[in-house]
Amino acid sequence: IQQPVALETFIVRFGLDSTAPPTLPSETPSTIAQFRKASPYKPHNKRFFSIQHSIVKILSPICSWLLSSLTTMARLALMLAFLAVSLNHALLTVSRPAGIKETKSLARRYSGKGTWFIPDTGACGDTNSKSDYIVAMNYAQYNNGSPCHKVVVIKNKANNKVVKAKVTDECPGCPYGSLDLSPAAFKALGNLDTGVLPISWDWA
Repeated sequence: IQQPVALETFIVRFGLDSTAPPTLPSETPSTIAQFRKASPYKPHNKRFFSIQHSIVKILSPICSWLLSSLTTMARLALMLAFLAVSLNHALLTVSRPAGIKETKSLARRYSGKGTWFIPDTGACGDTNSKSDYIVAMNYAQYNNGSPCHKVVVIKNKANNKVVKAKVTDECPGCPYGSLDLSPAAFKALGNLDTGVLPISWDWA
């Protein structure tokens, strides 16, 4: 049978005495010590920290290796991408300009017949002589005088001789691609007695 507790003891134990500081049973040192002893989550559990250290020790090199492998693969991928872009740029730089230049060259070259005439005051307003290196442009390409005073490079396709001459006149009877040359320009390509030469030409 539990013994009766004296009133003074009850008052002091449960903090009802105004002269003594109140202390709850759950906050007493003995109670806290018992809780720590009974709790499975001990803050200083040596076995727990030993296991944790072992796990970290095992996983650390694995994580380092994975990061290193990923870094190496990423660098390799970047290098391959850079090489692909550089190779593509080099191919475009080397091949494209050559193709464009060849296309323009083919588009600018014309072929026709080369004849000769005695120069006088031409359609471009110039007065020339036999000794001047000038040509009369065919009607289709004269285009109301747009090529006046421009220089053409004429080649005799029979002997590959070349001469430069300035456009100063129009040849209404010449077909497209053909030129009428001064005697001096014609003789630079062939004999006047020939009368007609197979020519090709483009703008200088």
